[in-house]
Amino acid sequence: MVAEESKGMLVRGLSILEYVAKAQPGTATVVAISEGTGLPKSTVYRLASTEREMGYLSYDETTKSHSLGPKLFELAASHSASRSLSQIAQPAMEGLSCKTGETVQLSILSGSTALFVGRVSSPHAVTIRGNIGQAAPLYATSTGKVLLANLPEASREKLIDSIEFTAWTQNTLTSKKDLEEELSSVLEQGFATANEEFDAGVVALGVPIADAAGSVAAAICISAPKYRTNMRALKKYLPDLKEAAQRIGLMLVGQN
Repeated sequence: MVAEESKGMLVRGLSILEYVAKAQPGTATVVAISEGTGLPKSTVYRLASTEREMGYLSYDETTKSHSLGPKLFELAASHSASRSLSQIAQPAMEGLSCKTGETVQLSILSGSTALFVGRVSSPHAVTIRGNIGQAAPLYATSTGKVLLANLPEASREKLIDSIEFTAWTQNTLTSKKDLEEELSSVLEQGFATANEEFDAGVVALGVPIADAAGSVAAAICISAPKYRTNMRALKKYLPDLKEAAQRIGLMLVGQN
């Protein structure tokens, strides 16, 4: 019942956003939204207030009307950027997967998670978690550690302090101290590993991808089942992984 009620509220909230998106400037008042969506004015008022607080709607005191808020434009820009990145990275990822025979994944920082925005699956019939659009913990994945390690110190510390550690496997890092030591190694070595830390039986090796400004824009990794390989064997592909990351980075520079 609770799930159904939540779904209903979500649908109502989205219907308000859809109405506002299509409305002429200065016309999306509470009354107009109510008439246009069929929702009670009290419901529109309550949901629109929440959407304004979250940045999904803006409000003009003069016209008493709503418009789309900055948060929606941020999401749209992020989606566009991630699509562009994945398209740029696809050829290099395909080449790396073909050479290694393993799954290659591309991630960007999204809030406090690593968001998978690109993937080339291994030809072998083995499922590796991390499909496009899925998020993974920064502290338990190779790409997550790369993204976290390369943040400015203040941002990195703030994110680390916000982490609620979950032991996904017996190898998962579950303390701030252990994570900070791991991130220091990542910065020193230039790569990160995940040795059965998010998924039991899966190992991964990740490196950063730098953009035109020299900042880390994304991370790319090779993921493989441990029954077929191990971390020592996977590291033999580190030069190939770094080359793929460099190729992607150079193409990102060319876009600017």
